[in-house]
Amino acid sequence: SYFNIVCTEAVMYSKNAEFFLNLTVRADDVQKRALDEIVDKVLGCRMKRKGSAQPLGGGKAALSFCTEPKYGAIYGEATARKDGSSENGDVKSVQKLGDGKLFFAVCDGMGSGDDAHEGSSATLNMVENFYKAGFEGDSVLNMINRLLMLRSKDSFSALDMCVIDLKRAIAHFVKLGGVQSFIKRADNVEIVNSSALPIGIVEEAVPFTDNKLLSPGDVVMLVSDGIVDSLGADGISLILSRAETVAPQELCDIVLAQATKRGAKDDSTAIAVRLV
Repeated sequence: SYFNIVCTEAVMYSKNAEFFLNLTVRADDVQKRALDEIVDKVLGCRMKRKGSAQPLGGGKAALSFCTEPKYGAIYGEATARKDGSSENGDVKSVQKLGDGKLFFAVCDGMGSGDDAHEGSSATLNMVENFYKAGFEGDSVLNMINRLLMLRSKDSFSALDMCVIDLKRAIAHFVKLGGVQSFIKRADNVEIVNSSALPIGIVEEAVPFTDNKLLSPGDVVMLVSDGIVDSLGADGISLILSRAETVAPQELCDIVLAQATKRGAKDDSTAIAVRLV
């Protein structure tokens, strides 16, 4: 009443410690900032709107809210193509998914140049679309693997991806032929190993998966084999541990610069995400 906001219906439910709220308000009240502030205060946590307000007729509109993710993320990336190559065979992606999750990946196509880039792009595009549609897990990779097996020519790709749950601070790693990944923490650097064949090479894809609990300030880094072949997993770990910065872009630049200095002979990519 104080802000002259009229709400004629409110439905709230909770699931897995998250709140979901549906409101019916006057259409004129939809754009009032105080409405969001009142919702946060009443529920005792930060909420965010889901989609746009839906007109109901009669001067009313429906609004939906869900719990705001507890954490945020910032990221950086650095890449360099193989000397003499027309195109970078490494393809990278960072995408926000629904339900407070962040998807990022590096896909390294077989060989180098245009064919490698085309294979990587096709594979990663399929993965992105499945995840955006709400599919997750081994079933997604099995479907993509079978599609690649049906191609008229060999199309092998090393797929290295991570999905960070920004509500629970959990990093879910999925690897199919991908090299090691790294987590730079406050007091150490953890190496996430891999033991799975590339996608598209055998009929049944069996990915390597692992879950890691993160803390605010931790940085997750994915790299392609061009960097690992040049520096080694232990070398990358040492570089990250000695780095005085936790800025994702700076860390990617440092790692790529060291790999280039050591004479990296393949496409090289580093992508890093910091939990904040």
